[in-house]
Amino acid sequence: MQNNITVYGNFFLDEIYCLDSELNVDGNNFCGSYNISYGGIANFIRGIHYFDPHCGISAFTQIGSEINKYDLEKFAQENRANLYYNISEDYKTSRSVILLDKKSSRRTSVTSWGACVNLNFNNIQASNWHHIAYLDKLYFLRGEHIDEMCKSGQVSGDLCLQQYTGQQKSFLFKEIFPRLQYLFLSHKEAAALNITSNVARTATIIHAPHSIEVLTPNAINNINLMFDSIENLNVLGAGDLFAACCVNYILTHKKLNSVLEIQKSMSTCLKSIS
Repeated sequence: MQNNITVYGNFFLDEIYCLDSELNVDGNNFCGSYNISYGGIANFIRGIHYFDPHCGISAFTQIGSEINKYDLEKFAQENRANLYYNISEDYKTSRSVILLDKKSSRRTSVTSWGACVNLNFNNIQASNWHHIAYLDKLYFLRGEHIDEMCKSGQVSGDLCLQQYTGQQKSFLFKEIFPRLQYLFLSHKEAAALNITSNVARTATIIHAPHSIEVLTPNAINNINLMFDSIENLNVLGAGDLFAACCVNYILTHKKLNSVLEIQKSMSTCLKSIS
């Protein structure tokens, strides 16, 4: 049976400066390459399509009027995705300026949040899996929206911020996290929220450059996998692709039983897409 995945969240325009090797500067000139790409949930869509080309993908987002609709529809067709979007007249599309060093597998970015932070959740459709991307930067997300998603499938989410107010933390821990089956986050986000045990219904999965940690309701079943870093790897969108990798694996195997297999699949995906 074909899987159906729906993703909600921020759609980005990424301005990417990719270094040739190390940080080389010839006078005032940048030595490397430059391009503009779609990021945010676009990376999640690319990941799902890479792992399962036959999966039905739907995406709900909000963009600014500066986006080229032809290019957007071309992206959707290439990834077999149904893209539903509102166009904001008041805000531009979210943007990131990214300095990418493939040799050391590192990146530095500056983000300007735009239209999608005001995404509404009035069009929740039935799906095997719902994923809420960058949920800590979606101002109108509420617990009842996740409850509605749970009626048709499993629900996961990921984060993007590394600093939180006390009010933000209280809202996430009381209203959002306990409703999710799976929460995916980076080691920096986990540290900012002081997450050291599971906060979701099934598992909290923390990814870092050299490790993946799975926290479960029963701590005896926790998993911590360490691995070596890989040089010359494009880590752009790694968090989004990690979430796609986990979602696809769980849908395929019905449970999260091989973190090592996820790490291998993730590395292969990053190499292929880069």
